[in-house]
Amino acid sequence: MYSIIKTEQQYEEYLELLNEVFDAKPGTPEGDKAEHLTLLLTSYEQKKFPIDFSELNNLDPIERIKLTMENKGLKANDLVKKGVFDKTTASLILNKKRALTLEMIRKLSSILKLSMDVLGKEYKLEKSKTSKDGVYVAV
Repeated sequence: MYSIIKTEQQYEEYLELLNEVFDAKPGTPEGDKAEHLTLLLTSYEQKKFPIDFSELNNLDPIERIKLTMENKGLKANDLVKKGVFDKTTASLILNKKRALTLEMIRKLSSILKLSMDVLGKEYKLEKSKTSKDGVYVAV
């Protein structure tokens, strides 16, 4: 039927063929064609365009939280509604002015599907100082 993709031209042709049968019902000849093309295209893409996850591992817990929230279409208020923290604490945590607690890490791990190892990594907090009127200000 189809062979392993070896060239960019073949890749483009298979993409066009997949586009034609993309919405086919599974178990039909067109559905089988779509599944076969998808497997071949995915294999080629993984070899040709590998994803470097090492950068992901270098992110601190707050950056991972923000990235995951963005990918899932979540806002800080969504985490407030789910009981992770209140609005003020959400702002302090996401701006690295307060550290995550173990309870927050557990809740975030469950909600965002991030491991506790990732969320429990050490990270630097933004330095703050107290102004004359007693209000904390980020430096």
